[in-house]
Amino acid sequence: MATRIQGDAQAGVPTGSARSLRPWLPVALVLLGLLLRLAAADRLPPHLDEGNMLLGIRAVAAHGWPLLRSGVAYLHGATISYLLAPLVRLGWGDYPDLFPLRVSSALFGALAVYLTYRLARSVTSSDAAGLVAGGLVALDPLSVAWGGFVRMYALRQVLVLIVR
Repeated sequence: MATRIQGDAQAGVPTGSARSLRPWLPVALVLLGLLLRLAAADRLPPHLDEGNMLLGIRAVAAHGWPLLRSGVAYLHGATISYLLAPLVRLGWGDYPDLFPLRVSSALFGALAVYLTYRLARSVTSSDAAGLVAGGLVALDPLSVAWGGFVRMYALRQVLVLIVR
């Protein structure tokens, strides 16, 4: 038995605690990505375009389509407008308090971390490559920042990874 354990360790097969940690590493990456994006959502000042986004979301909540008061259809980010309209109808998502709406972007950003991990793992057949790729997305400053705003970019990351 001792010979088998030594042979496994020499062959690079994880033993004991390393094997028990393996399923939790992707979960830890996703949680790290989520926490970073939630911190960004809480601490970043309002972005200029979030006001326009909120007008589009409110128009969908009121009329069912993103038609602004000016008569212009706000189609930039229409998908996220439809997804967030129920929150606005429930009374969440006022401009001074964008955090409830920003949480959705943080969740999409965390989902992008997981999907990147899965994509890299399936392409390379390597858990390590999946963890590196997922870690890069989890820590990417632009992904973290856009995952903290009420914008369509975190959702777009997810949709691109799903369509792969």
